[in-house]
Amino acid sequence: MVKKEKVDSFLKLLKAIAEQNPDYDFLSDNGISGIYRALRSLGIKSKDKGFNLREKGTSKEEGKSIFENLESLFINNKSVHIQSEKNFCHFTSANIEMGELLTEIKIYVPLDAEHIEEGAKQILQFLIDEKISHESKIASTIRFDDFVIRVVDPKEAEKVFSFIENNSYIQEGLIEANPFALHHDRVAVVSDGCASYNYILSMLIAHYITNRKNNLEQVNCGDFYNYIQGEYNKEFIDFNDDNDIETIRKRFKCSYADIQQITLLLLKNKEECSYDEYLQIYKDFAGYPEDMNQILKELFDSKNSYEEAFNTLKSYLLSKKTPKDLRRLFPSPCIKFVIWKNLIDRQITLGDYLLENGISLDSIQK
Repeated sequence: MVKKEKVDSFLKLLKAIAEQNPDYDFLSDNGISGIYRALRSLGIKSKDKGFNLREKGTSKEEGKSIFENLESLFINNKSVHIQSEKNFCHFTSANIEMGELLTEIKIYVPLDAEHIEEGAKQILQFLIDEKISHESKIASTIRFDDFVIRVVDPKEAEKVFSFIENNSYIQEGLIEANPFALHHDRVAVVSDGCASYNYILSMLIAHYITNRKNNLEQVNCGDFYNYIQGEYNKEFIDFNDDNDIETIRKRFKCSYADIQQITLLLLKNKEECSYDEYLQIYKDFAGYPEDMNQILKELFDSKNSYEEAFNTLKSYLLSKKTPKDLRRLFPSPCIKFVIWKNLIDRQITLGDYLLENGISLDSIQK
């Protein structure tokens, strides 16, 4: 099936549930989580359902789990940090902190149970050999987002795509990618800032099904994208004031910029947009408005407190109708906190602080 047919099939599955359970609340936490679980299970082989990478004996190395084996293979490699938790095993370049890549190209490499151990090993070794800065994670279960790679540089993303496309073993193990996302060959590509593309997608689907409860016969792929386009126009083009933005943030529990980017990418998927079109959206949301430099310089030359500066930046970004997550103004929240604490404690301008510490304005804005 092509992507639109898969989208249509999934929506009609939810339509059937709504018809059989008219009082079911799709917008409850359980309702959204149920859609999310069903969504990420699309394309999974029956034999792979229930497969857990944490279980002993799943690895090709006798007596080990896949997580244990992958950790043991890279634990002594100084190029990568490893952090294991209940649902994921994280592999992060040693030159960055986990969670630091806030404006990244997010690549979903959906591998089946037979190939995920060796496939992940080969991709991780490639990232290390090529010195590609990345945040990667492997899920404990088989799903269409079971191996995620985040990179910042589009050129490095191209290297990853090329490696995957030309690796026969990985190609053999790929399962169907998310039909609601842009595909680059057989992997899915999105950008979602500090949010989760697939979870926000689940929320949008929940809102759609709820909106159509009295007209379920309308539910199909085309109607879904028409609904999303209407919501996008209302929330991001025709909105009237800052209260609209706060409403959206509370509704989706993520930044205004992130939900706007995710919704726009979802709409572009309807049109089968090219990778170049995706990159333009990625760059638009990863960058800053043209006059941001002047705003920052004015703040740096003032003696504003942390709260005053934060609120000034927030007001400016809201006025531009393209607010960015304010954490992206600095390399990390920790650095931002340290800088402003020094300002408050010592009563000096940020410009003076940067000069004292040999930090350039350009490096702060990147």
